[in-house]
Formats: sequence, C-alpha cells, structure tokens
Amino acid sequence: MPGRSPLMNTSFELMAKARAEIQQLDEQPSGFAFCCESLGEIGSQIGRLHVTCCTETRESMYQQILKQLNTAHENLNKAMGLSHS
Repeated sequence: MPGRSPLMNTSFELMAKARAEIQQLDEQPSGFAFCCESLGEIGSQIGRLHVTCCTETRESMYQQILKQLNTAHENLNKAMGLSHS
C-alpha cells in the first residue's frame, strides 16, 4: 500500500501548526486569524484530495475531516465571540 501523498502530508503538518496555535489562543488572541486561515487552507487541500483522488475507502475519511474542520472553525468563532448563531 502506498504512503500518504505529499498533499496529505502537508495537510497534516498544517493541522499540527493550527493545533499549536489554537492551544496558545488564551495567551495570544492575535493568533485567531492565523488559526482560521490555517483551517481554511487545510480544508481546501482536503477538498482537493476529495475531488481529485477520492476512492470509496477514502471518501468518508475526507468528509469526516472536512466536518471536523468546520466544527473547529465554528468553535473558534464562538470562543472569540464571533458566532453566527
């Protein structure tokens, strides 16, 4: 079985950076924009993977990742008092 694609590896690296930034938001709220931008970038890469190399076995994984990114973004907005709800 082949390893992860470079695009997936980049997505995981971005996720790790975003996670680190999110953990520091209490101390550095200015990182909020970076976190949101990172989540959007990760989403665009996962979306690209979903559209261009999706197989039946990976489709649900990509969908779940996108759903979790959306939830993370919503939670960030709520935490910063910017919720749409």
